[in-house]
Amino acid sequence: MGYSLRLSEVLEIMEIDLKTICALEKQGLIQPERDEFGERLFSDEDVGRLSLILSLKNDWGYSVSALKRMFSRSAGAQMRYSFGYEKK
Repeated sequence: MGYSLRLSEVLEIMEIDLKTICALEKQGLIQPERDEFGERLFSDEDVGRLSLILSLKNDWGYSVSALKRMFSRSAGAQMRYSFGYEKK
């Protein structure tokens, strides 16, 4: 997987701060790779996931615990859960 963006670029593009990235990383919602110097490297997939997480959290009011449950499921189960089709 190619890593196209460094942390500083992601912060600028997403208009977020380092504290937000660190919190999401600590909560296990994002896991960017790191280079040999320890700098975070973000793939297009990482940026897409980050964008989705921020939108669900900030625009739709999803809690961190709900996001953790959502992203820990398989892709199909994630979609069913997201749209309220989860089997009880």
